[in-house]
Amino acid sequence: MLNITLERTQIERIDANRTLTHEENTVEHLGRVEAHRLRVQREYFDSGLHYLEQHPAQIDKKCFTCKETKPIDDFFRNKDSKDGYWANCKICHRNSLLND
Repeated sequence: MLNITLERTQIERIDANRTLTHEENTVEHLGRVEAHRLRVQREYFDSGLHYLEQHPAQIDKKCFTCKETKPIDDFFRNKDSKDGYWANCKICHRNSLLND
């Protein structure tokens, strides 16, 4: 009879350890979820999409090099710029690469 009581006590301790481990896993999981959320948010703001969503879509843009106003499709995408496009049009950009 004594051995059965000890076995039940050991089982209860094991169950208690599993509960603690589950709680620890839950906290660790929530930490990973929060880290992922912050990483996605940082990538979203670094991509410049938040700026494009807040401002109406540009139809035309003035090229920095040739000073001509051209459709936005004539500019390469650039995630580092504020509006999401290069300052130079595609033709001027290619010419600058060929001249270097």
